Amino acid sequence: MDENLTFDATLSRSILYSSVGPKPSPAPSVALLTGATGFLGVSLLRDLLTYTLLEVVCLVRASSEGDAIRRLRHALQSHRLWRTEFEHRIRPVIGDLAKPRLGLSDREFLALGKRIDVIYHNAAQTNLVFPYRALRPTNVLGTLEMLRLAAIAPVRSFHHISSIAVVGSALHEQQAEVKEDFCVGRSADLTNGYVRTKWVAEQLVNEAAHSGLGVSIYRPGLITGHSRTGVCNVRDTFSLMLRACIWLAVAPEFPGIVYLTPVDFVSRAIFELSRKESSRGKAFHINNPVPVSWEQVAELLRACGHVRQTMPYREWLLLLQTQAEQASQKELELAAGVPDSPPAYRRVPVGQNTAEGLAAYPELRCPDNNTALLKLYFSYLASAGQV
Repeated sequence: MDENLTFDATLSRSILYSSVGPKPSPAPSVALLTGATGFLGVSLLRDLLTYTLLEVVCLVRASSEGDAIRRLRHALQSHRLWRTEFEHRIRPVIGDLAKPRLGLSDREFLALGKRIDVIYHNAAQTNLVFPYRALRPTNVLGTLEMLRLAAIAPVRSFHHISSIAVVGSALHEQQAEVKEDFCVGRSADLTNGYVRTKWVAEQLVNEAAHSGLGVSIYRPGLITGHSRTGVCNVRDTFSLMLRACIWLAVAPEFPGIVYLTPVDFVSRAIFELSRKESSRGKAFHINNPVPVSWEQVAELLRACGHVRQTMPYREWLLLLQTQAEQASQKELELAAGVPDSPPAYRRVPVGQNTAEGLAAYPELRCPDNNTALLKLYFSYLASAGQV
């Protein structure tokens, strides 16, 4: 490795937290959300605006406040989540996670820290090819800046959205449950730059929790399309695979299972868990407990008329690359995004913390009709193509 993960995982001694005191705090009035224009972030934004009266401050990279508002509105609209009444409660802050103080002046950074009551840190640069050093400014140093911001005033809670990938080798073990440990040791399975940055970010959050910050960690697995609208993140590996199958009318053959966890369930679960005082100091693995095999996915693609045949993965990948070279730029980008080897969708059962935390919400259940979900996703990806 060309990086010192242990050094980066150490919280600066200049970051200190003060207690909010023994008395019950008043209900929060201002939340800060990062990554609000992303696939999960826009759903979190919608839930915060729908189920609370919070003013939601969104950190956005933009050229002006008007541009930031347009980006946020477009994200909600393109995911079919926009409501006119949302606009007056969205407060954009123009900034950049990858820069010191989030790209704000000292005065702006201090004012922002004094203004917010709760933080939802969801933003991250997601790329499974880039090395650690390329993702470090946003994913690691950006988290450090958010923790620095949380120390300005007694922020009541810090909700960190991580990834199930940081659990590493535990996902391979044939155990009934992958423990939702708040602190995860370094694993040999931190095999790419993205997962390493997410692990280091968690170590920083762990240290902040030990220093007095009220922290909860959420580790989703594969996040799939909306369970009602079918809107998907067309650039994630699973959607790219499905889009390639539909375009070629051919599906690859490989063993493996997929957990379809709709984005609306993930965001609502995070939101409800974040409102519980008992969630402080806990980690939550949010995942559909009912898997579907890739073989079933391919068979359903065929049954729905999207695919005529299947072939071994390597042959399928070669066909995709050959066809894409003769097509448009969009197909070339599609081929470039499909992995060189079959994706490893690991077993990630829901853990005890998540089950207990959501027990009070019997209506909040992850949809387990995988056939219905897949048909919805096929339809969206075949007709919309781009979000």
